[in-house]
Amino acid sequence: MIFLNHKIELVKDYITTAVLLYCDRLKDTQPELADMLDVGAMSKSEFADEMIMELIRYAYDLKSEKSSIRSHLKRENILSDSNKEAYGRALKYAQDYRDKEADLRTAQMDTMPDDIVEALRGSSMDNIEDKLSGHKINAMQFFELTQLWNIRILKSMVEHRLEDSKKVSNAAFMDLYGEYENFIEKTFLKENPTDEELVFNTIAYWVLEWKFPLTTFYDIAVLDEERHLGEISAEQVCLICGDCAIENPFGGVRTHSRFVKQRGNFVRRTMYNVENYPDEADYDSFTITQYLIIGAYIMENYYMDSGEAFKDWFANETDIADWAEFLREYNLLSMYEKKQWNNKRIRKVRELIKLMTIKY
Repeated sequence: MIFLNHKIELVKDYITTAVLLYCDRLKDTQPELADMLDVGAMSKSEFADEMIMELIRYAYDLKSEKSSIRSHLKRENILSDSNKEAYGRALKYAQDYRDKEADLRTAQMDTMPDDIVEALRGSSMDNIEDKLSGHKINAMQFFELTQLWNIRILKSMVEHRLEDSKKVSNAAFMDLYGEYENFIEKTFLKENPTDEELVFNTIAYWVLEWKFPLTTFYDIAVLDEERHLGEISAEQVCLICGDCAIENPFGGVRTHSRFVKQRGNFVRRTMYNVENYPDEADYDSFTITQYLIIGAYIMENYYMDSGEAFKDWFANETDIADWAEFLREYNLLSMYEKKQWNNKRIRKVRELIKLMTIKY
């Protein structure tokens, strides 16, 4: 349990209240739900910590200054013609995949609000010059764009090459992952960071682990050596690190499982061979599902008495010093450790990438 200043403790109280309100709505059919959630895959306090991480990321994006890519290049003193062209290509590359994801999501759902489709697609611009001067992004988004282009393993994963041993040999796989680990250690693992550095680095690492769950896939591969997991279903993995469509008594929920710090714990508690699947794993999977529903509710439909959305209230009532105090105790980067590869682990990670990466 993390104990912090009164503002963050108040936020945790509100999140706990949201959990209890949800359980109260289900008291007729699941009277023991509140107690179950405290002894399942994670406690209500751990869930509150995960939601505060989510809220910090939302507040950071909301409050961060946005400017054109040209402005970011100028600020970094890299406004050369070659860099402008490289970032223009990177932006087009990212936008192509956003458009494909938007097409896929709209095809999967009968109806989707225009504002969600617009958010998925982002700004539409006709040429590189317009993209560079008109596409407004914040420093974190500029950093993400840079890494998508520069870190080879991420691009290889998105393009479905990493999963294919004919395109990326085992030796090349380990080289790519070693390059990625060197980037993490050099960029994020800094001693005595300032508040600003800590917040930026934690969010950046959280986003990388959320969108490219290579650590989770590795954890599953290691567990496979112990439990002989056999064929793994997408549903099992989605619950830990994927897109989830969940039916519940109040209507369907579509969300993404990004309780990033808890993923290693979730893997050990829910991943078993289907022929030897214990009741407690079903129990833990059920509680994760309930927390995913509550988390989506908190981010989209939880309001203060004033009528202000809870996530916006958090953004307005807390600042970077509050976030940094929480993040120092939360210590997301403590989950990082170097990977030890062998052919069997690489093969299992390739299978998981192929299973879980969106196909266009």
